[in-house]
Amino acid sequence: MLYYSPDQILTYNRPLNLVIGDRGVGKTFAITDLCMSAGCAINDEAFAWVRRYKEDLAPLKGTWWKDVQDVTGKYKGITFTSQKSQIMAKRADGKPFPIGSLMALTEYQRWKSVPHPHLKYIVFDEFMAEDTSKYLPNELQKWLNLIDSLMRMKSDVKIFMLSNSVTMANPYFEWLGLKGNDLGQGGFI
Repeated sequence: MLYYSPDQILTYNRPLNLVIGDRGVGKTFAITDLCMSAGCAINDEAFAWVRRYKEDLAPLKGTWWKDVQDVTGKYKGITFTSQKSQIMAKRADGKPFPIGSLMALTEYQRWKSVPHPHLKYIVFDEFMAEDTSKYLPNELQKWLNLIDSLMRMKSDVKIFMLSNSVTMANPYFEWLGLKGNDLGQGGFI
């Protein structure tokens, strides 16, 4: 089985990256690993992980990093925890430091005027809703406001929007002007 790797998409050096593919091919796993590596490398908050609703974040707290840590073996000697909305890392010989934040799009206004000086990645996981009634009122505007608040005139932040291939009917494709034949078949975009 072929698993997703962000290596190719990163070579394009684009600010906005859509990663859409079949369920279970490792999109979230690969981008989680990318974010964890970035945070551990700089010992500071390197990513913002966004889900639509606060309830969608609850299962991530306490386990978000576990699969990546276990499978890759890259994070030996590092303990990960969550404290409120932050993902923390701690090396055996040091004190805990934040590597990222978990954010609900429904609470986008909470992140106004909060500095993120070392932010490298913004990830919107499951941005396409399988049930179109799950989209928030004015969701696209809320997403754009959140991005604006997080980036604060930084030009080197990469945005990843992750989703299973579910439907072309969503506010993001409409905004980007994407149509079904723009996406190709059987791969990742």
